[in-house]
Amino acid sequence: MKNYRIVLVSVALALTACSKGSAPKAENLTPSTHPSDGSKVTSQQPQATIQSSSLPNPDPGVSFEKYQTITSGNQLMFIYYALSGMPVDYKQIASNYSVDYRSTQDEFKKNDILNSLKPTIDSNIANAKNNRYLVWTIDNTPLSHYDFSSKSFTTQQEIPTNSSYGYYQDVPQYHITFTNAKNYTALRVSDESLAKKIESMVSNPNSLFSLKIYAFAQGVDLSNRTVNCLITKVELFGKPNIYDAKSNDALLFTQQ
Repeated sequence: MKNYRIVLVSVALALTACSKGSAPKAENLTPSTHPSDGSKVTSQQPQATIQSSSLPNPDPGVSFEKYQTITSGNQLMFIYYALSGMPVDYKQIASNYSVDYRSTQDEFKKNDILNSLKPTIDSNIANAKNNRYLVWTIDNTPLSHYDFSSKSFTTQQEIPTNSSYGYYQDVPQYHITFTNAKNYTALRVSDESLAKKIESMVSNPNSLFSLKIYAFAQGVDLSNRTVNCLITKVELFGKPNIYDAKSNDALLFTQQ
């Protein structure tokens, strides 16, 4: 179980409701966009992306088993520093990363903790630079009913894209977005038997879906500390009955 919720939030809202680098409060988000898992979705104003004009692309030969699962905003923070080339702000990173550093009032003890953390911080940034492949999971993802004309189900919870970004509440200053998310909004299921199985779950209010997103970090947006990623694969998982202890979260469909 995750310790932190994934939140999608409007940059336009963030700029009007709080200062740069801070997270908007939940009450400022549109109530009608609150899914049951605590995530929020709104739109954002386009932002200028500051990154290399020649973006790297994922290596199709990299095994999906080597993708790292994102479970904390600290990981996004390390990826941001790894790809941005910005000077490492050790104090700011330590404040996010270490409870001891954050809670210590004695400046000498604080400095000792900071010095002890620097090798770990450097190692995490180096590891992030060497492995840009990541997995981002969106829990409780409602699906539309099956569309026969397109032979697809549409995700009802927005994948963070150019019009939004996601973050973890433990370190909300660092964000993630997927530049090709629109290609994965519609899950194309041409197999009729599988489509019927998923449709029966969509029609069951006790069913629960989640989306696992495999992606490659291409660069960053310095204006809002966002890691820009390219999706390489999505997996749809489903649990037929959330009230049945024997009901397992099973892989239903994969789209690349």
